[in-house]
Amino acid sequence: MPDTNTETVAEHALALYFAVKRDVVSMHEWTMRAEQWASQGTGILGMNTWEGGGARSCRSEVVGIVGGGKIGLAMSNLCTALGMKVLLSERKSIPQAQARAGRTAFSSILTQCTTIILTCPLSPETQNLISAPELSLMRRDAILVNVARGGVVNEADLARALDGGEILGAATDVFEREPVERRGSPLVRGREKRDPHVAWFGRDSQEKCVKAIAEIFEGYLKGEKVNFVV
Repeated sequence: MPDTNTETVAEHALALYFAVKRDVVSMHEWTMRAEQWASQGTGILGMNTWEGGGARSCRSEVVGIVGGGKIGLAMSNLCTALGMKVLLSERKSIPQAQARAGRTAFSSILTQCTTIILTCPLSPETQNLISAPELSLMRRDAILVNVARGGVVNEADLARALDGGEILGAATDVFEREPVERRGSPLVRGREKRDPHVAWFGRDSQEKCVKAIAEIFEGYLKGEKVNFVV
């Protein structure tokens, strides 16, 4: 349904980005193991860092957004407000010479961006959109965030890329098979930050969803057709 969860998903994607960038989960676990903090320090050397340096500032980020719908545009606005440089990806099959105004070739997104956020739908064109070949083109200090759909990213290839240090980190809200089980996805066992497909959930999105459903029923009773694209 249009607009019911646009802002919620975009904000959740940003939360996942910061969770990876600042290694929030690992730092929480380190803090809770107080004896390690006392004996080994704050644990900053174990954070997701590139060549020993700390996380870059938002103003140093080049964010590529793959999926130019309402969620992608909301994501772009949030990132721009934080001072990030934002590039909107063209479809994978379209070269830069034929790219629409304001769009960047998909291959350039892979090679240039420090963070890539996936907000695209799952379709034959986007199935395994991010697999081993694409991961090999990404920067080694790059972060990948997926709030699109399970199947857009090849989970086995991503797990191997993370284990091999091909990219810095990743976070996902979606899986190929849901609900996910530990033996069902290599990402559950890996270094990725993950949550159970809840990016859509929020007070505003619930209220908008109820309103949209009411409009559908009202339209039906009046003999009017009310279409919502999911």
